[in-house]
Amino acid sequence: DRYFDEKQLHNLDQNSIFISTAAKLAIENSGLKVSKIGSDKVGVSVGTSISIATSMSDFYESVLRDGSRRSKIGSFPNTVMCAPASRVSIFEHITGSNTTISTGMNSGIDALGYACFCLENGLAEVMIAGGSDALSDKILMGYLKEGLLLHAGNKEVGRNKRGAFVPSEGACVVVMKKVDEKYPDADVFCEVLSYACGFTPFKRREVEKRSQMLQSVAQECLNEAKLT
Repeated sequence: DRYFDEKQLHNLDQNSIFISTAAKLAIENSGLKVSKIGSDKVGVSVGTSISIATSMSDFYESVLRDGSRRSKIGSFPNTVMCAPASRVSIFEHITGSNTTISTGMNSGIDALGYACFCLENGLAEVMIAGGSDALSDKILMGYLKEGLLLHAGNKEVGRNKRGAFVPSEGACVVVMKKVDEKYPDADVFCEVLSYACGFTPFKRREVEKRSQMLQSVAQECLNEAKLT
């Protein structure tokens, strides 16, 4: 009730609620006022992945069950990947750049990387960036059928050759600005020195190679930050 009225909650998907609430809390904690900065100088970068499957399934299910004229038309906006990021801009009255990053499990960190790119290249003075995903019974069932859901009855436990894992949901958002930027009222909690990611869309890596990729990405970050 503190952030959304009953009408808004009726049409919002869970992922949009997660990211919009996290964005509000992050902005409050930052000490920055979007109205003072200028809505066109603030950008949004959100990483998300599988959550859209629930919204698409729910909407198409209502169309098949009730027909196109009686379907849940209010939930249709939730069927597009950029819906959560768009809700952040709408609720916070932000008119700057709005970007959705979807690179699987790397979506959230890639959204932070893109936010750094926007700040470095003058595309925004402040970026609201983070990642969010929401689970549902349909998503969990999909993971289970593909053998990706790690549980006691999964034959992959121990060997884990297909990359089975324990899924989770939630959102994390940070407010970012350049170190030499104005806005002295901001509360600074940390500094981002570098960013690196091992995502590639061209091939599926074997599970055994993930530890090697993590090591190489961490080393690249340290080198970029000049900490080695």
